Amino acid sequence: SPCLSSMAKLASLEADSGTSPPFLGHLWQCAQGPGERKGEFSSCWAGNLFDGLRPGDTVAVDLGSNTKHCHALVTGLGPSSRQHSWGLFAADELAAGLRRRKDAAAASLLRLEVPGREVKEICAPLGRLVRVLQCCETPRVLIVSDTVSFRRLAKTQVGRQDAVLELGSSLGECTQVLAAHAAAVVGVDVGGELVEESRRRFPHCRFEWLDCFEEPGRFSDLCKELVSKGTLKVFVDIGGDRSTADVCKMLATVESTLQAAALAQPVLVAVKSRNLATSAATTCDDSGTISDLARWWTQAAAPAPAPSSTQLKKKLARARKARWESADNAAWEAFECYRAKWDLPPEEERRRMKADAKSLKGQHLE
Repeated sequence: SPCLSSMAKLASLEADSGTSPPFLGHLWQCAQGPGERKGEFSSCWAGNLFDGLRPGDTVAVDLGSNTKHCHALVTGLGPSSRQHSWGLFAADELAAGLRRRKDAAAASLLRLEVPGREVKEICAPLGRLVRVLQCCETPRVLIVSDTVSFRRLAKTQVGRQDAVLELGSSLGECTQVLAAHAAAVVGVDVGGELVEESRRRFPHCRFEWLDCFEEPGRFSDLCKELVSKGTLKVFVDIGGDRSTADVCKMLATVESTLQAAALAQPVLVAVKSRNLATSAATTCDDSGTISDLARWWTQAAAPAPAPSSTQLKKKLARARKARWESADNAAWEAFECYRAKWDLPPEEERRRMKADAKSLKGQHLE
């Protein structure tokens, strides 16, 4: 039947993502397992962001807002009380206590150089600093399980030299965070209503209604545009209830699209998926790195059970809607001509046309 045929086609597409892991040159890490509190990273991985900050590190400074950008370079320790002249009070017992207090506070301060029109130095407490990972040197795929941690990565790991592709922009909340930090950002979603609402809420951000699987040409053009504007980073959040196979299929599609266009791979891929994080957390070593990537990927990318006919119809309807939204005039004229034929023939001819159309739909569900 047409329904069974379509299920087989979808299974075949999903099987393509299960052959080998994409981004083999990247370090795959589970930054947050399913048991962590919202917004907190796994203890075994969090050290990548917070431990051992030293001169030469680039850090993101928390300014109290997701949309305030400040990346700075660590240049040294904060000021010491020894730099203060105590004069006649140097031997005073209260001065000694004050000196110890100032020294303790200074131990938690770092001196930072903030680039800009005029380079300036500031001091900031360690609690407000997050290391910006050197992904150009060590490309990474980071998996988290909740939205808060996903947005923390968007806030801290994206800089002015980056161009970001967000897959699954939903209502645009994370897109506006990314747009505050990156050189260029495009949020993509398969839901036309979501895209329209995102444009209304955040008119300064760019959103595209696009099905990456059904419109490979548009997707490739978008990737080319972003690569031309900066270092590519990809943020993926295609739905909290999606199966691991769906997420893996998306990651494989991103890599294959970039390869086909001879474009550089993203230096950072951040993925928000509770199911994928749950799966990855079981195979991580003490540093949060996925130990046997090939074996884990084979299991995670295994096709989920075939969807019901109702789920399948909804999925295909969304894909057709997205395709016709971007159709050119020639496609619409051809459709109008085809549609007009149904108003002319007698009943017997119409039955034949229905049978032909049903057969054609079974062969080309898209």
